[in-house]
Amino acid sequence: MKTYYVLYTFVSGETNVSCKVLVKGDQGEKEAVHDHFKDRWGEKTECVEKGVQYNEYTDLEAIKVERVQLVAEEDEPILKKYMGMY
Repeated sequence: MKTYYVLYTFVSGETNVSCKVLVKGDQGEKEAVHDHFKDRWGEKTECVEKGVQYNEYTDLEAIKVERVQLVAEEDEPILKKYMGMY
């Protein structure tokens, strides 16, 4: 299973917040990112572009993926520590 570092912007109204998450998946990066965000708002999630942008159906909130990077297996514990995931 591969791990991807995903940098994305969460948009809510006029507020933009930079966020990061580690996403795991057996498939390619776009599929892994899509699987992670496709149900962000449940049935209200609209996929604008697979692996790139997801909107809440009223367009009040959105997720815009900025960068996806494959994480080496040996680097994952270190990255988790500095992301505050332990």
